[in-house]
Formats: sequence, C-alpha cells, structure tokens
Amino acid sequence: MTNEQEIKNKLQRLEKFNDPVMLMILFLAFPAVILATIFSAFGDGTLIKIFIALCFLFFTWLAFKISSVIKKNIKTLEAQLKELSGN
Repeated sequence: MTNEQEIKNKLQRLEKFNDPVMLMILFLAFPAVILATIFSAFGDGTLIKIFIALCFLFFTWLAFKISSVIKKNIKTLEAQLKELSGN
C-alpha cells in the first residue's frame, strides 16, 4: 500500500507541472530577458536578430521536450498504479 501511495504522490506532483502553456511562458521568459539585454547592449543588427530567433526556438523546443517527458512519466505512473490496483 505504501508503494501505491508513493505513486499517487508522484502523480499529484507531476500533474501540477502538466500545463504546456505555463511551461511555455516560463521557458520563453529566459530568451525575452536575453533579447532585452542584447538589444540594449549591442544594438539591433541582423546577426543579433538571428541569434535571438535561434534562442527562442531553442527554449520553445526545450519547453515541448520537458512537457513530453512529464506526460510520459505521468502515463508510466498511471500504468504502475493501475497494475498495483489490479493485483
């Protein structure tokens, strides 16, 4: 029963982070700060704009990747919980 309770606790903790929109907001805040720093320090040249676009793309990819890992972990824990409940 303690194993089942541990799985339920892990599921509850992961469910809090299973919001793709919130993850996107959090992860895109970093390149926004980088963008503001670069524009204020170095100007607005083409190479800087390319770097900023790549930075946004990287952090967007990272947010999607973390979101998919969280969803995978949730599915795994739900399967384990179902297996324990079935036995």
